[in-house]
Amino acid sequence: MNSKEFLSIRLNLKKTQKEMAELLGTSLRSLQSFEQGWRKIPNEIERQVLYVLVMRSTKEQSLKPCWELENCPLDKKEHCPAWELNSGHLCWFINGTICKGRAYSDWNEKMEFCRECQVFQPIKQLYDRAVRRGQDGPKERQSLFYGGGEIREGTSEKWRSFDLFDQVPTSIAIIDRKYRIVDANKRFEDTFGPWNGKKCFEVYKNRKRRCRHCVATITFMDGQTRVSQEQGRDLRGNLHYYLVYTSPYRDSEGKITHIIEMSTDITEKVQIQNEYRTIFDNVPCYITVIDRNFEVVKSNKHFQKTFGKDPGRYCFESYKKRKDICEKCPAKIVFEDGKTHHSLQEGYDKKGNKVVYMVTAAPYSKEDREVNYVIEMALDVTQTFVLENRLRETLEFRQTVIQNAIDGIIASNKEGIIDIYNPSAKRMLKYPTNKVVGKMSGEQIYPGDFLRAITGDDSAVVLKESKIADYKGNSVPVILSGAKLTHDNQDIGSVMFFQDLSKIKQLESEILEAERLAAVGQTVAGLAHGIKNVLMGLEGGMYVVNSGIKRSDNGLVEQGWNMLQNNIEKISSFVKEFLSFARGKTLKVELADPHAIATDIANLYRDAIEQSGIIFIPKLEEGINKAPMDAQGIHTCIANLISNAIDACLASDNKKPAIRFSLFEKDNTICYEVRDNGAGMDYEVKKKIFTSFFTTKRAGEGTGLGLLTTRKIVHEHGGKVFFESTVGKGSVFRLEFHRNRLPIPDAEKNNSL
Repeated sequence: MNSKEFLSIRLNLKKTQKEMAELLGTSLRSLQSFEQGWRKIPNEIERQVLYVLVMRSTKEQSLKPCWELENCPLDKKEHCPAWELNSGHLCWFINGTICKGRAYSDWNEKMEFCRECQVFQPIKQLYDRAVRRGQDGPKERQSLFYGGGEIREGTSEKWRSFDLFDQVPTSIAIIDRKYRIVDANKRFEDTFGPWNGKKCFEVYKNRKRRCRHCVATITFMDGQTRVSQEQGRDLRGNLHYYLVYTSPYRDSEGKITHIIEMSTDITEKVQIQNEYRTIFDNVPCYITVIDRNFEVVKSNKHFQKTFGKDPGRYCFESYKKRKDICEKCPAKIVFEDGKTHHSLQEGYDKKGNKVVYMVTAAPYSKEDREVNYVIEMALDVTQTFVLENRLRETLEFRQTVIQNAIDGIIASNKEGIIDIYNPSAKRMLKYPTNKVVGKMSGEQIYPGDFLRAITGDDSAVVLKESKIADYKGNSVPVILSGAKLTHDNQDIGSVMFFQDLSKIKQLESEILEAERLAAVGQTVAGLAHGIKNVLMGLEGGMYVVNSGIKRSDNGLVEQGWNMLQNNIEKISSFVKEFLSFARGKTLKVELADPHAIATDIANLYRDAIEQSGIIFIPKLEEGINKAPMDAQGIHTCIANLISNAIDACLASDNKKPAIRFSLFEKDNTICYEVRDNGAGMDYEVKKKIFTSFFTTKRAGEGTGLGLLTTRKIVHEHGGKVFFESTVGKGSVFRLEFHRNRLPIPDAEKNNSL
């Protein structure tokens, strides 16, 4: 059943569209789509329509049952559902009938047979009448309506005798040569309001003058039927779009006396088209529709702006300025398999600049499973492509720098897992790369002081001296820097850069040893001279002893003996101290309390200082953690400094001599400081205090080894000696010991062995 047959049957039944929709149990919109041919009429609707026709025929004439018309034998009737249900006039409606010896499961196949059956002929006659009536129309190609009767204003028997006038789902108006509406159907009046006595432009468009491009005028002139898209306003003043069919109406003499305009509201369609066009033109990608000849039949504004309004007939000309089809053409593949495909392509815009775009090609329309058009949507990824190349170059550059850096580099991600472990780090720490990257956490390698620093407030850390344990557990002295990595105030990882100080430490030790030996060589002469003076004292003592013995003068003997004893003690102490410095003393390192060492020194010298008339001001910070030190060696260093300070104060003219002894810890560094306001030192003296057996004390009171010994012990602890001095104002000596440079306690060394 086609749309024309469906419409004719509804008219024969004298049903409006609404009444017919209710009768068939479907929506008004669906019924309209059946009549206008937008949708195929479903089988169930066709069966119901035929059923209604049969019921109507039953009232007009008595229909014989099918088994009588076909003379079916009894055994066949007993197996037929139509016989069982006593519905011989409805055999075409009932599934499973066996008119030709078999049942039909498909409705279309069954109806092909039933339409030729004599049982169906009364229904077919109704069909034929309806179709003939629906096909009654124009005999001339130039006019939809050809009559001969006069059309009078307000009524037309000729026109209204046509059954569709008030039932068609379009607005119909009859317009005379003065542009007056002489008749209109109900749909027209419902849409545009009262029309009697008004002109078409007043009703359609609420205008006072005829339209500039009036289709009716042209139709009156050439008598051609035409279709146009027009705008108009309904009775509420709302703007609508209409598809208008304009056709001439001729009288019996063939003269055009009126025109008939049939208008269908296409506002929704136009709005959808406008929305589609807006999206089509403004979507931020290139859109083209390509036919099977690879011609661009449609393109959006974004494409035209980039590649030009007239970029070329073919897609390969438009996109790539080529003369033949691309080797890997996505449109060609879609035409072949009918599927959607994606690919990355390169082309050139209208200025010749390179354009990189990601193409999605998909079937646009199919007929008989053949793709007739392909739509290509191309997203410009030129900037992304450029940025990806730059990023790739940056990553390669970074990787090259990391892999070839002389510094060890270790970096961990936000989960703490190590992602970067360069060859220099491997060379220093000996960890196999496959056991570190992606497996170990930074906390397993990073030194504790570095971890404490980056987990605190400091985002960047510099440690001049630290230690990292290598793969075998050995401590590697390093200088390191690092940072906590963040993005948008979120931690994303950490990085550490470090250099191995082992060779530098070894060189420092060798330099200290060389300086020590050089100092020994420089002072041998001074030592010999000092021993000579002591020997002269011994000879003098022997002379006094001998003189006393000869004279039997016990007092003189005792005096000479004391001289011998004093000089023997001097030379013994002198030689022992020199030998100790020359050989170098091995440190006895253990965890010592810096405060206890300082307190012991203060208590030892307090009385001697105060008895000398010097003010002693100790300022010792408490709560300092223990550190690996040779306590006796540190004690000796501080004792030397305080002893020198006492001598400097006694040698000065200051009426209020004072010595300040301080202990404090700052930036993980333990500091001992001795400050005096004594005589001070000039430039020449300051140059010599660490270079030879130099002393500013009176003859016989100093060996010149005190500060040399102090510096040696401090350096062996990884520390440094700082001093400042001004003549007449005093001096300050400060011993600094960074915890990361302190030696390993002897107990730990023994355990590691």
